[in-house]
Amino acid sequence: MSKTEKKIFLDRSDGIEAAVDRLIKASAEKVILNVPRDSVLGSSVNNFQILKRESKTAGKEILVESVDEHILELASLTDIKATNPVFRIRERAVSDILPRSDFKKRQPKIIEEINKEKITIKTSEVLKKTKKDLKKERAVEKTILPEDVKEVEKPVKKKKTKNIILRWLIIIVIIASFLFGVHGLAFNVLPRADIAIDLEEISANFDETVVINSKVSTPVVSENKSIILPGELLIARRNLEMSFLAQGREKIETRAAGKLIIYNSYSSEPQILVASTRFESPTSKIFKLDKRIVVPGASIVNGKIVSSKIEATVTAAEAGEDYNVPSSSSWKIPGLKGTPKYDSFYAESLTLMSGGFIGEKASPTKDDLAKGEEATVKSLKDALDAEMLIVLNNRFKLLDNNSHFSVLAKNIEPLKDDPNKFSVFIDGEMKRFIFEEEALKESIFEKLKPAVSYNPAIKEMSLDYGKPQIDFDNEIMSLPIKGSIIFWPNFDIEDFRNNLGGVSEEMLKIRISAIPGLDGAKVSLWPFWVNWVPQDLTRVNITVE
Repeated sequence: MSKTEKKIFLDRSDGIEAAVDRLIKASAEKVILNVPRDSVLGSSVNNFQILKRESKTAGKEILVESVDEHILELASLTDIKATNPVFRIRERAVSDILPRSDFKKRQPKIIEEINKEKITIKTSEVLKKTKKDLKKERAVEKTILPEDVKEVEKPVKKKKTKNIILRWLIIIVIIASFLFGVHGLAFNVLPRADIAIDLEEISANFDETVVINSKVSTPVVSENKSIILPGELLIARRNLEMSFLAQGREKIETRAAGKLIIYNSYSSEPQILVASTRFESPTSKIFKLDKRIVVPGASIVNGKIVSSKIEATVTAAEAGEDYNVPSSSSWKIPGLKGTPKYDSFYAESLTLMSGGFIGEKASPTKDDLAKGEEATVKSLKDALDAEMLIVLNNRFKLLDNNSHFSVLAKNIEPLKDDPNKFSVFIDGEMKRFIFEEEALKESIFEKLKPAVSYNPAIKEMSLDYGKPQIDFDNEIMSLPIKGSIIFWPNFDIEDFRNNLGGVSEEMLKIRISAIPGLDGAKVSLWPFWVNWVPQDLTRVNITVE
């Protein structure tokens, strides 16, 4: 069965009496004392010896946690477990850092070595020379005579002296260069810092109905917490004509038709011709006006009449291919025969009168018409979709099921060039709503972030769109959205790195501890003698999880 545990947070001013009192009164079997930096308990190791003794008397297990290295050292000297709550270790986190247990094992040996070193330092100079050696040195000094000195001091060749000096200069330069290189390697090239930062993550789910309105210019989170986004209504219009093979046959009678140019050389007065006014071709075929016209009056130029004219469409009085007459002049109006106007009102055809037919002809069935119209509409929709995609860029979201297509005009008729086919003409219009997906994500973020204790950023976000409800007349779309978001602290790695060059390990830990939303961290400085962050920031590796 696990022990009950309780954490006690002390103030800087809490002395040993207050600490012991709170330790004894704690109801848990395991007590964690959180000691702040620069606590008065750090004034003496005796304070921690008292804590150790009182916890043992009370039958409690005690632990100390602090970001103050001095507090942790004092606690460990009295065999109290001590940890850094941010970095979860007491020692530095690299290969040069020994576990606490190794430190305790080596402590007596280290003290012994220090004591030996002190003794050696005090006696080393004495042991170097005995009294006998000193007497010999004095005797040698007394036996050297001035004339002997003269004999010893023989002139030395300048060349040999210069060679010796040059040799020593080269040696000194080599040694200095070597030491300089070793120093640069040890303090500039080799040092490296690896910092692993673990940030707190907070996840949240959402289920929203977002309103997208083309009349809104900026995203809005209303008082009832609903999200309104600006949108844009795209409208594309074009027409398409396609031909299809007619599968049916039917007996038909059609009348030829064409155009006449009607002239007035009678007078300056206009002449009204009602619909169905007959015109007779040179081959005695009767055609009738399709609708009422007014032939303008002739003009008088230099006393002469200049004919006026007007174009009109006519249709044969009867069906049949006999009425497919070629272009010709001298068309007359039989109704004016026997009057002065008969010769002054005449017409001519500039093109063939065509379309007259009696017999069987290919004719589209109802199924042919339905399939032809469906295929033409589908091709037109695809063309309009492609046209909209060309206009869009990556900022906008175009949902698959938010389009509206309408047929503005439709015409189905036999194909003139091929009597076995018919054509389908469709004039259509496509409407679609678009919006910026990033604006939607930002609005959801702004709505949910007040629930987070630190200044958050988006780590991950997923969106699942439902079926939209669209009012194309008012240009409003209601869009259901479900999804999830993961927050984490808004932490700028590069800005943090740029302020670390040359700082001490202790200051580095303080700055890491101040990061909002910090869940944990690990610092590794290499090689073992390095206790600062390299000035070369390319040697500083920061990872965030």
